[in-house]
Amino acid sequence: MDATQATSISISLIYTTLQAIIAAFLFHRMRAARLKELQFVFLTFTSATLGALLGIAWTGFRIIFNPLVAIFILPFVEATFYRKKQSRYKSMLATSLALYAYVIVARLAWQFGSGEEGLVAIYYSYILAILAIYLACYGWFFASCIETRKKISTSKGIEPWVKFRYVLLIFSCASAIATAVFPLAYPSHESFHEQAAVMKVVMAASNLLFSITSLTAWFMPAWLKRVLNERSRDSLVFSTVPMTAIASRPVSEKLGSALIMSIIDHLGNRLAPRINKSPGAVKGLLLLSLEAAEQQHGVTGIDFTLLHDAIVDDVKSRLDQLGIPNVDAIINELEHDVIDIQSLLVVGKF
Repeated sequence: MDATQATSISISLIYTTLQAIIAAFLFHRMRAARLKELQFVFLTFTSATLGALLGIAWTGFRIIFNPLVAIFILPFVEATFYRKKQSRYKSMLATSLALYAYVIVARLAWQFGSGEEGLVAIYYSYILAILAIYLACYGWFFASCIETRKKISTSKGIEPWVKFRYVLLIFSCASAIATAVFPLAYPSHESFHEQAAVMKVVMAASNLLFSITSLTAWFMPAWLKRVLNERSRDSLVFSTVPMTAIASRPVSEKLGSALIMSIIDHLGNRLAPRINKSPGAVKGLLLLSLEAAEQQHGVTGIDFTLLHDAIVDDVKSRLDQLGIPNVDAIINELEHDVIDIQSLLVVGKF
């Protein structure tokens, strides 16, 4: 075993370990934070771990499990970014599954077929199919993160570490796509030993980068959150509106967490100029609406459905009572604001 091979194996072992750690942590966070959306990300990293482990017995398992690392991202993006929002989820899922079926058939044909020229064509066809799956799945995740990051970039209420998590997820998506690009430069039958050895290291390194960015994104250390927030402490403006109606106990206790307060700040700052009221008064109104929605649904804690219903129903009713003109148009805009930032309820929750 030469130095290049040893390096490739070492990096692969680190990659497999990190994938397993991420999967385990996600399972714990999914249960602790009651975030059903994370089950799809958990399955993503579980697939990566299984592919790496089973690939020791037969390298074909790596190819068979590899597309699942991308495909499971699709339902996560749909559930996190696109509730009550038009998307191409069904068509992308159907296309990805069709390509996945082709990958399995082509990989088996390459493994057990004969004829060098035909096998080379089959090899690159399923590598291209995997790349197409990654471009579709992680490309959609990439674009969704960029879009949301732009919408909250100037919001003073959203904590900096939450904004930075979107940046890390963007880099994670890009590195995931890179892991599907490099195999195109890998010889189909390792006929060129030096090229194969070098590309093994490159592919292992790209997989490791994906693991590191993913681990940091999903499990951002508390110290990093503190550093990011302290650097922008002067720009953070969280609403602390005193209201006798909710003064009996802290708002964070009523509504769940500082995340809800930051979302209220964001929405309040956008709604205030539309109804010509002070931001503080508008945020108080939004808080009262959320409290009413909690009581109506008999739940504790805010999810997207409750937040959306509070905006569409209770806030609309309160604005009507205040005699605000063009309430329907205002609520429609506010509803779009809620839909646009809905991923905060997952990405910013832990």
